[in-house]
Amino acid sequence: MQLNLQPYIEAALSDLHYLIREWVPEALLRARLHSDIVDAFALMTNEERAHDFHDAVPVVGASPRDYMPQILVAGGVTYIVGIQFRVGPPLVAFAELYGSSAPLNVACSLEPLLRECRERLGVFQPRSLRIHHPVGMPMSSVTSSASVVVDFVSYASPIKGIKSNPHFSLDTGWKLELPSRVYFYDAYRAAYGSYLLEHPQLRGVLEPEPVDVLEDLLAKGLLRTVVNAGGWQGIIAARPVIRYGMSGFSVVENCLATSARGQHVAAPMFCEFAAQLKGEDSAVILGSINPHNVPAIRTARRVGRAPVMQATFIEI
Repeated sequence: MQLNLQPYIEAALSDLHYLIREWVPEALLRARLHSDIVDAFALMTNEERAHDFHDAVPVVGASPRDYMPQILVAGGVTYIVGIQFRVGPPLVAFAELYGSSAPLNVACSLEPLLRECRERLGVFQPRSLRIHHPVGMPMSSVTSSASVVVDFVSYASPIKGIKSNPHFSLDTGWKLELPSRVYFYDAYRAAYGSYLLEHPQLRGVLEPEPVDVLEDLLAKGLLRTVVNAGGWQGIIAARPVIRYGMSGFSVVENCLATSARGQHVAAPMFCEFAAQLKGEDSAVILGSINPHNVPAIRTARRVGRAPVMQATFIEI
């Protein structure tokens, strides 16, 4: 049976922030959103992924098929919903909304979908439904739930805008380097530890990347070290991504040593890093930031990245 994907594409397009629609030509947006929807439907029959997911995160009473996204019809709208988990301990299950046949601001209320999630995903006992929506969309328009928690906000900007930012220049002695190896991993972990001491509300939210991830990014030329007078002062890294219809790079790491904080180098270093990325003229740099990570938000805003999309948990 041939699926009509057009309603899902139109809904996804409507649920994007207006800035994304300004940055990316509509034809490209539609093509990328079409690919996202096709991928979401493909997950519904991907038995290999389901078995791997089941083996990685086994839940008593759940079969591999339960780990496949499924179609839920609620309130006259068709939704693609699957199970996901927040890393613990404890491990917490939540429902993930992959797509819908109507925009969130048209569906009006997600209460019928929340009820369906409770029933159809009951073996996992999900605590919430995570939706992705444009920043600024009032939650009261889709739910009456008193428990609504922001998971992250995506801050984005066309790379060419950051490259040409005239407000920042590097002080003498500070520079970015492409290292030959990940020699700094212990110092990097120590920098994370000190940051979490300064911002204890981020414990369990932020954690250092595994060394193999950094090695992979380095091999692809997408990692730089921050250096001052020959000494390691931090790292910045990104990976290629297509997300929310935007194509470009996603910030994986932007970590400074304790000695570099407060030196006003975070913004100019980020601008220099963006200038060294090789991408299309329409490429975007984006990154997901926890709402409690105030220093990261401040740096993102200073270099011109705007809050465009948001992931929000709604209690089931």
